[in-house]
Amino acid sequence: MYEDHEYINVGKLRIPEEMIDGVPIFLERRISELEELESFVQKNNYAAIREITHKIKGTSAIYGFPELGELAKEMTLAAVEQDISRLTKSYQQLKQRVLFCHEEFDEFGPQAA
Repeated sequence: MYEDHEYINVGKLRIPEEMIDGVPIFLERRISELEELESFVQKNNYAAIREITHKIKGTSAIYGFPELGELAKEMTLAAVEQDISRLTKSYQQLKQRVLFCHEEFDEFGPQAA
């Protein structure tokens, strides 16, 4: 990440201090996008998948979730190659990680205190 940022440990998450207030909205958006992505994967809508995963990839590191960006990148590449098996697997990995981050922030974030 960036060396000049201060970080807050939130359970197993490490969030840039200046982004902490925006994390709940960021995670809620990812949850809603999971529903869309699942539908698009089932319909083989590769263009819509690329659009959503590109957005996730672009914003995740800013909020302290670089692993979400990497998983979204994997989904983007699978969509470009129209590899449904790889796409399904990477979707499940992204979903699992988003849900983990959401639960971790809910349990240990500033609002939990």
